[in-house]
Amino acid sequence: MWQEREEVPSALATFKSIGVGKTFDKPIVHFDSGHPTKRINAFHPSYALYHRPYQSAFRRLLLLEVARTCGELRGGWKEEEWMQRIRQRCQSKAKQAKPQVGYVHYVKTDDSEFSG
Repeated sequence: MWQEREEVPSALATFKSIGVGKTFDKPIVHFDSGHPTKRINAFHPSYALYHRPYQSAFRRLLLLEVARTCGELRGGWKEEEWMQRIRQRCQSKAKQAKPQVGYVHYVKTDDSEFSG
């Protein structure tokens, strides 16, 4: 069912993420049909929500890239300096420490709310 990276068809491989906070050097891809398609780099939402739950910059970056996708489709997207700063900040934070996959964060609560 799952394919190894080397087995992914080359047309689909052009859509894989290139890393947190990075942008494609050549965002326009032409398929065999000649149809141009624009790529916008992002990451899986679970990275921001579960692997980096206490760093809001990743959630902001994810929302920024979703908004960019909508803006590009509408034809009115304009990059601004602050957007690149968010990307650079997240890219730097992602390099600092790898998230602990599968690690569950527990928060101590007041046990009185559970006692009968």
